[in-house]
Amino acid sequence: NNSRITFLRLQQHIKFVEETIIKPVLGATIYDEIKEGMIDVPVPTKVVNVLPFIRTPIAFFSAARLMEETAAELTERGLYFTATIPLGVDSRKNAPATAERIALLVARARNDGNAYLEMLKTYMTDNLSDWTDYTTVQGSVLNRDNTDKKTFWV
Repeated sequence: NNSRITFLRLQQHIKFVEETIIKPVLGATIYDEIKEGMIDVPVPTKVVNVLPFIRTPIAFFSAARLMEETAAELTERGLYFTATIPLGVDSRKNAPATAERIALLVARARNDGNAYLEMLKTYMTDNLSDWTDYTTVQGSVLNRDNTDKKTFWV
């Protein structure tokens, strides 16, 4: 019933999610600006405003990874390898968490993370005046003017 140890287990997953999911969405320049802004005193307003949109997907994706790794349920009180099953109004039973239940919890956490990630993208797009380096273009995009040209793709 103590989540400090759980948080220590989550740290590696938080770092992974920041670097592989959040940083590619924001771009390296904005990601670095936010990380540096968090150290500044006072923290710039635009950084304070974007942090809630970053924290939530990190939490859901990290939790999904930890539950997947440990095959345990993650709650506000810690990591549990058993599930509480309600039997009636005042009666509950502890039973081992099933693989199906863990898979459902992981899928739900990932879906929630993706929903909040979309909210981050929308926030960034809506606040381009603060984040002028933000672009919705991800990866390489083929952009070519084919006017009066023949193209052969292999």
